[in-house]
Amino acid sequence: MGLVLWELMFQLIQFHKNVIKRTKSNSLDNYAGLGFQLVAFVIALVYVGDWADSYFKTEPIFLLSGVFLAVFGVIYMLIIKFK
Repeated sequence: MGLVLWELMFQLIQFHKNVIKRTKSNSLDNYAGLGFQLVAFVIALVYVGDWADSYFKTEPIFLLSGVFLAVFGVIYMLIIKFK
């Protein structure tokens, strides 16, 4: 199960890189939805972390993990976008 999840994540990252390579122009339409995408990513991971904490009764562990994962994910997305 874990190996399948890692393979799926790897394929998703490769797909994301290919999409960015195809749309690598500096036009305004490429950056129009970037702010929404970054904010939605952070909110989603914080929400999942909060839900996991309430489900497993471990107060700050998953929430903090979601925050850190969101921050590093946003940094990664920005690096890939502006590379």
